[in-house]
Amino acid sequence: MYNGFYLHLAKDTIRKNKNLYIPFILSCILCITMCMMITTLIDPNIISKIDKDGILKELLQLGKIIVCVFSSIYLFYTLRVLLKSRMKELGIYFVLGMDKKHIRKLLRYEFFIIACITICIGGILSVLCGKLLFLLIIHILAQPIQFGFLISISAFTEMGVFYIIIFFLLYLYTVMKIYCMNPIQLLQAYKKHEKEPKTKIIRTIIGIICLGLGYSIALSIDNPLTSLLIFFVAALLVIIATYLLFSAGSVVLFKLLRKNKRYYYQFKHFISVSNMLYRMNHNANSLASICLLSTMILVAVSSTTSLWLGNEDILSKRVPSDIVIETIDKDELEKIDDYLKQHHIQTDELMKHRTLSFTAYQKHGGYTIDTTNLSTADSLNMETIVIMPLSDFNQIEDKNYTLSSDDQVYIYSSKKRYGKPKFTFMNQIYTVKGEVTLCKKMEILVQKLRIVSM
Repeated sequence: MYNGFYLHLAKDTIRKNKNLYIPFILSCILCITMCMMITTLIDPNIISKIDKDGILKELLQLGKIIVCVFSSIYLFYTLRVLLKSRMKELGIYFVLGMDKKHIRKLLRYEFFIIACITICIGGILSVLCGKLLFLLIIHILAQPIQFGFLISISAFTEMGVFYIIIFFLLYLYTVMKIYCMNPIQLLQAYKKHEKEPKTKIIRTIIGIICLGLGYSIALSIDNPLTSLLIFFVAALLVIIATYLLFSAGSVVLFKLLRKNKRYYYQFKHFISVSNMLYRMNHNANSLASICLLSTMILVAVSSTTSLWLGNEDILSKRVPSDIVIETIDKDELEKIDDYLKQHHIQTDELMKHRTLSFTAYQKHGGYTIDTTNLSTADSLNMETIVIMPLSDFNQIEDKNYTLSSDDQVYIYSSKKRYGKPKFTFMNQIYTVKGEVTLCKKMEILVQKLRIVSM
């Protein structure tokens, strides 16, 4: 048979089975569009216009990996649904004289046509929708409008190659499925009754472990922006756990319920448990996908809305004053005061203070700035120590704290209470007279620092 015959037969098959192929094609287009949009935004020529510090690019790169993994799993699931409805048709081809080699060639052309259609349409939609997404990000970040469409050849090439590989794997999966069945099995596959699902204890245990690890890692992260890679691993573990627990864990759960005779042999439980045991085996992947999509949408929308609405609060915390002047020359302060008086400039909430800051490391229960013989574990326990004269602190806080000797200090810790009677810095031991609280303005200035008043 000529190649033109298979191409014509493949096009005719897709056209006649449009009720089956259109949902599959739309799913492919949706996945390709999402991945291409994210990959286009990551392009250095595009992301550099709005992302100066690289945080947004890093977030999008991790998001791209999660979306690609999720879309691959989703496409394999939709293919399984498509194949189940097409088994009878493929069995008829066998009856009409086509062997497995001919079926394989027919499937090759079908996947080639679907790949061309979906990648082309997905690429066009990614350009249109990518511009809308880019404008939305610009609006949220309050950046100037960028005109023109977002077209990244590298993004199209990368995602094109990726989805060509995905379609090739889908083709191999279909061929293996056909080769494992004879014509009679193909003809009866659609009418074949579902067997009782097997108990998959190992998958269930792996799912529970992955879920526990994922949530424990996520809950142990103090600052997600500085631990994006760890947070990404936690997200992947939760995704894997969700699919495993929906597919295997649900079966184990319903079988345990069935073994409980007092619960199972009740009218309202008997039928529902039996039905759910079979339905979960068939629909586990789709339910897991819906669960993950819903969670992603809720997290993305809620976090983005919170950050956007809290922009002013974030700005006031990061930049508490309109003007901040730092100098190491005391005469400069007098010049500034003279300038303000000369030009009759009124100041509001003027704060003057002297500080001496160090990047210190915790070692042997104290703090040191000496990096000699510093172990890797010690270097991870880094803090910023800010020393402030007690007179300046009292002036700002309008307090009247006193120290009876030079080896006494007051301490403020923004992370948690210091809670120790002694404070060791550079091998000098100080007695902690007390822990202080700060006014809001001062607390913002020393955010995430340890203040030692001496």
